[in-house]
Amino acid sequence: MWKLVQNMENKHILCITLFIAFIGCNNSPNDDKNKSIPINIFKAKSEQMESYLKLKEKIITMGDTESYSSLSTASLDNPTEDFLPWALVMANKYHFTQAYLDVYFCLNSMSNEFDKNDVRSLKLLDNKTRTMAIEYLKKAAEQKHPQAMSILGHYYVEGRYLIKDEKLGNNLIVESEKLFKELYNR
Repeated sequence: MWKLVQNMENKHILCITLFIAFIGCNNSPNDDKNKSIPINIFKAKSEQMESYLKLKEKIITMGDTESYSSLSTASLDNPTEDFLPWALVMANKYHFTQAYLDVYFCLNSMSNEFDKNDVRSLKLLDNKTRTMAIEYLKKAAEQKHPQAMSILGHYYVEGRYLIKDEKLGNNLIVESEKLFKELYNR
């Protein structure tokens, strides 16, 4: 008899434990924890958008190069063309050297064709857009941007998109290498 009572008590304890566990594990959509996740995601997105708006305002009104660099980094997850307006503002209004090169890269990224060196080709762009890309590349090179000078130098040496001028092209390449060394081998 004692064993029967003991087994019944164990069954009751087991049933109560299972019932409590079942209620405790219930993840219904009405759970407060589940309600706060979308709100937190929305709040984070809203704060991110507000941050982008502040960066964009500083770019437009002050030509702030730190804001421009931050927006450039934040834009890496987006299509390059989305960054083009901000590069144009910084290049045209504030003459920021990196922005001239960024305009070139934004326009260049619109082409899906690659050349023999696995570099995007400007061939698929219409003449006006290609000319615009090269003009912005030249402006960056004129302001002694080493990467722009190197790219432009190779275009001149190869006669690609420009009239072939090996002397000018080699001079640009050599000067860009000197600038790279000065910048990175201090």
